[in-house]
Amino acid sequence: MLEFPLLSVESAQGEREEESHGEGEKERLAWLREGGEKRRMWLGFSKSQVVTALVLAFAAPLNAQDGPQDYLSALNRVRSQVYVGPLVWHEMLAGYARSYARLRGDCHLILANAPYGKTIAAFFSDDSAVQAVSLWAMVRPQYNYQTNTCAAGTNCLQYTQVVWRKSVSVGCAKVRCDNGGTFFACYYDPKGNIPGERPY
Repeated sequence: MLEFPLLSVESAQGEREEESHGEGEKERLAWLREGGEKRRMWLGFSKSQVVTALVLAFAAPLNAQDGPQDYLSALNRVRSQVYVGPLVWHEMLAGYARSYARLRGDCHLILANAPYGKTIAAFFSDDSAVQAVSLWAMVRPQYNYQTNTCAAGTNCLQYTQVVWRKSVSVGCAKVRCDNGGTFFACYYDPKGNIPGERPY
């Protein structure tokens, strides 16, 4: 089971709740401003990738919902960029995603083994399906198709799952976390990220 550190907060007065991150990882903190408070989220991405994802996320309509078509449209837009066919919604997978997301009331990003492929994301506030998919898509530059690997020190497996050609069905869910944030999970069938295979 892999566990990823998620978030810490710095107030406008400069008081910090610190987490242990390596020196080189400080560049990978995304700063968000909401009201009078600065917030940061540990994403494991560079500043330029975070900026790109935020631009894409905020380009979405403000009334974006989190229904099946919202997930499908966002996911299939990413897949079309690498000429992979569209996913179709599967309610059974959405049920599994809901069950798993409800276990993540703490909003911690934990990937566990499952019979289906999975992508997860967490936010401080009530964000949308489009924003979750934007996080998964923004690591595309970290994936090297020629070597079929992620760049050193990065994790691009959520992106490769999104674009996995053999995955044809998806179901997603969103829950509010105990801290007021939101947690997203999508399950894919067949499962992607098979060792030795390329996503497309």
